[in-house]
Amino acid sequence: MHLASGEVKDAHYLVKQIMPIMTKKDPENNFLIFDMVAFDVALNVQKAGKIIESRFPKVKVIEEMEHLGLIFLSNFLMNPASSSSRHSQ
Repeated sequence: MHLASGEVKDAHYLVKQIMPIMTKKDPENNFLIFDMVAFDVALNVQKAGKIIESRFPKVKVIEEMEHLGLIFLSNFLMNPASSSSRHSQ
């Protein structure tokens, strides 16, 4: 609905979506639950990451991890026999 109403998914929109989840998991602001957030390299997403880092000082935002994770999982899922044979050696 957000985009359908003509609005954009900018950094502030993304923060409004993510921060309530993080705050719910860490309601006392102990800042001990989250230490890393992975985003892609889109500029609006990186700006959202910086805002999150300012709110959760121990959080490190890393870039492109979702891409590396997808590559790993696709290789593993597409070639499960070769992945399991490496573990048995």
